[in-house]
Amino acid sequence: TDHWSDGGFDEFSASAEKEGIDVISGVEFDRSDLGASIHITALDFDRDNPRMRAMIKEQCDARTECTRKCFERGVALGFIQGATWDDVMDHSEEGAWVCIDHVICTLRRKKVLAACGGSDALRQNVFKGPEIAAFLPKKPSMAEIIKTIRGADGIAAFAHPHNQIQYLPALLDLGVNGIEVSHPELND
Repeated sequence: TDHWSDGGFDEFSASAEKEGIDVISGVEFDRSDLGASIHITALDFDRDNPRMRAMIKEQCDARTECTRKCFERGVALGFIQGATWDDVMDHSEEGAWVCIDHVICTLRRKKVLAACGGSDALRQNVFKGPEIAAFLPKKPSMAEIIKTIRGADGIAAFAHPHNQIQYLPALLDLGVNGIEVSHPELND
């Protein structure tokens, strides 16, 4: 799954099918409605469901716009050189959230990443910090996310609930119908 996007699903699904691997749809959403950053993974939902498609598209578009604003800020501050936003968009998947990784890959492809300080410097100086809060999109509520997943006949799973089990009753009340019980870093 990817956060707020299923833009890579078709390519992944086609590759998996060639290898005889079964695939189900999936997107990971996050919210802080309950006082902590809670992740809900939508699994095996109807990818043609209009409300699910609209929610994913709205968030991908808004997050791409946030990335564009950060990119332009990076250019204005002199951290990003040798590439344009059009360069980033030329190598981005249709319908996906264009994120910092797309920017870094573009700079690497154009062989200017080192001149921009490298990926860690870009993450810190261009895509992090209090100034970025103004660019962040408004997310749907946890209740709306879960309702949309369930309305698309999907499983709304409480993802990697490390130290967050106390939120399970509230999430069950909202309609969560799955929970991740194994995670390589969180098995305890």
